[in-house]
Amino acid sequence: MTIFREASAQESFDTQGYLVRKLLSPEQVAKLLALYRTTVGGDPKRDLYESSRANDLEKNARIMAWQPHTHIRGKYQCLELIYPSQPVKTETVTCANWNYNWHTIYNYADDVTPIVPAGTLLHVITWFDNTPGNKFNPDPKNWVGAGIGRTIDEMGFSWIGWYDMTDEEYKAALAERKAAQTKTQTQQQQQQ
Repeated sequence: MTIFREASAQESFDTQGYLVRKLLSPEQVAKLLALYRTTVGGDPKRDLYESSRANDLEKNARIMAWQPHTHIRGKYQCLELIYPSQPVKTETVTCANWNYNWHTIYNYADDVTPIVPAGTLLHVITWFDNTPGNKFNPDPKNWVGAGIGRTIDEMGFSWIGWYDMTDEEYKAALAERKAAQTKTQTQQQQQQ
């Protein structure tokens, strides 16, 4: 299941209203996507098992924020970008060790926010720990199902916030990023 919402700069998302008001002009529309895996399938006593989900972006985009989410068996989660190129290029842009007591939104700084072309796949990979060594695991002997309605079951998804860019905005953002990187490299060389 994929959950999708849009809001203009005057509206706000429940968890990212500040982000929308801070970063977007009135012409831009922020989008929020939940990549959600409903079946976990955690085998009893298995140390790490993986679950993943992907969704493609139909337009060029600037990714503003990422919020991993899982329940008590979550170990870590990563956001990987799979670019629409030949040969296929992948890039892991963000990983987080999971702690159920902290639900953190990672807002990207302007100089590192992912700027991606249309057709890029957002791939979220979540790892779980169903062993007795996981002190938060209530019952490592049991198979683990989808955590819809019960926290002792499990789930893995990410909220990803972005806004679409026209081809002109995309090219300008890439040129600006490249110019900033070149300037930084030049300054570093001069200091040596």
